[in-house]
Amino acid sequence: VLYNSETREQQLIHGMHQPPMVSEGITALGVTSNRRYLAVAERSERGIVNLYDSVSLRRRKMLSYQDLGSKEVVYVAFSHDSKYCLTQGGAPEWQLVLWTADRAAKVISTIKISQHNGPPVYQAAFCPTDSTVVCVTGEGILRFFRITENQFRPVPVNLKREPQNYLCHCWLPEDRVVVATDSGELLLFEGFEFRMVLASSPSDGESIDSLIAFSKGFVCGGAGGTLRIFERSDDVREAYKCAKVFTIEGRRSKITNLAVSPSEDNLVCSTADNQVRARVVELQRCDFDDRRTTKTLDNTRNTLILSSFVFVVSCLFIFYLCLGLGGVPDRAG
Repeated sequence: VLYNSETREQQLIHGMHQPPMVSEGITALGVTSNRRYLAVAERSERGIVNLYDSVSLRRRKMLSYQDLGSKEVVYVAFSHDSKYCLTQGGAPEWQLVLWTADRAAKVISTIKISQHNGPPVYQAAFCPTDSTVVCVTGEGILRFFRITENQFRPVPVNLKREPQNYLCHCWLPEDRVVVATDSGELLLFEGFEFRMVLASSPSDGESIDSLIAFSKGFVCGGAGGTLRIFERSDDVREAYKCAKVFTIEGRRSKITNLAVSPSEDNLVCSTADNQVRARVVELQRCDFDDRRTTKTLDNTRNTLILSSFVFVVSCLFIFYLCLGLGGVPDRAG
């Protein structure tokens, strides 16, 4: 479902239905920085990613790796120049695959991120200023790669800490990466070097499940429906400081996805209790408006079907906001 919150219109993208590739659900979404393609990953005989034209919604390409070793792709990401695509395969093999995306889909390189039936991998993303650099995070997994001669080359990291459950990460300017953990810590890396645990990390034992960058810093969301806005600090000892903490009214469910509109005046989040919330926010001034749009999804469905439905609706709603195709109305709904 592709939902326009301004016109309240919906468009449908149908899953695969031709044997042997019959869709068992949507597992991940991605969009190119030029807004040309929408990537939809589907669980099937093996994980498949279809690329759709974002305007006509016609399928343009299929990314299908014969030796993926999994029925699903858990994460999809594009390089900033929209020329390349990463697909992170799921269990049991956890294969990361690099594809060409601007022409005929072709596998460039692959690498196993976790051992067979090992800890889960959550995210793999390109550096926005250098498409040859990739960061991957998961349970006890924090790895950097440089792509040289069409191969993933591991980059050593000087992280002398016990492995943690690294739930998500996001790239920041100057080749910085902030990594969030299930204990509420925010780890800052710069040029592949571990710099610090941010002093204003909540570090309260509650998970941080989502991160997104904006022009002055980043936003994180996590347990208890809590949002935190971090801004760049002039104090080199803290790098980024927490400028605002906000909790979604009446909700204590964790925030699982975040998106910021291109103008940075709207923030959308989806939560684990099947809610999609759009909030009027001035990130430049760390100012929230009390108005919001809330989409509640049917909780009576079968759990497996519901989880896929929630993922598709919430993430596509977020995708639509990022495209700038739909505004957020000034009403609760």
